[in-house]
Amino acid sequence: MNQRGLTLIEVVVAAAVLFGVVVAASRGVAWFAAADAGTGRRDAAASRVADELERLRGLPFCVAGTSPGQRHDLVATTFPHADPASNTASRRYLSQGDDGCPPGSFASRTTATDGTLTVVATYVASTAAGWVAVTADRLDDYDAGVRAPLPSGALRVVVAFDADGGKTPHTVSRTIVVVAPPARLCPLQPPPIEGGAT
Repeated sequence: MNQRGLTLIEVVVAAAVLFGVVVAASRGVAWFAAADAGTGRRDAAASRVADELERLRGLPFCVAGTSPGQRHDLVATTFPHADPASNTASRRYLSQGDDGCPPGSFASRTTATDGTLTVVATYVASTAAGWVAVTADRLDDYDAGVRAPLPSGALRVVVAFDADGGKTPHTVSRTIVVVAPPARLCPLQPPPIEGGAT
C-alpha cells in the first residue's frame, strides 16, 4: 500500500513536469512564430520602401512648362506646393513642421491594406555643415506649377512604411537627397498669361 501511494505521487509529479515542458515549448513555438511574422512584416516594409525609392529615383527632377497635375517628375510628385490652404488629408505642406519633419516639409501619406506609406520631401541646400533645410519663409506661397525658380536645386526625400499587423507595427525608413542635374537648376516656366502680353 505504501508503494501505491508513492507511485501516485510520482505520477502527479511527472504529469506536472510534463505539463510545464509542454507549456514552455508552446510558448517557445509562439514566440518563434511571432518573431518570424515580425521579420516578414519588416521585410515587406523594407521592400515597399525600396520600391518607392526606385520609382522616385526614376523620375526626372522636374519638367518645365506643364502644370503639376500633368507633370510626372520628382518635384511635382513629392513637393507640389507650400500652401497650407491647399492641403488634403493625405497630402500636406508642413509650414510648422510635424512628426520630426522640419518646417517647410511636404508629406504625402498613402494607406494600403498592409500598412501606410509616407513620403516627406524637404528642399535642402548644401552647406559646410551638410544638407540644411530651406527655411519655411523662403517657401511662402510656393507652387511648382507657377513659380519660375525652385527654392533649391536639391530635395531630401524620406520614405517610410509602417507595416500593420500584430501588436507592434514595423517601420522601415530610408532617406535620399536628390540633386537637380548640374547643367541647370531646372527653372519652371510660369504658365502663359491669358489674352497674350500687352
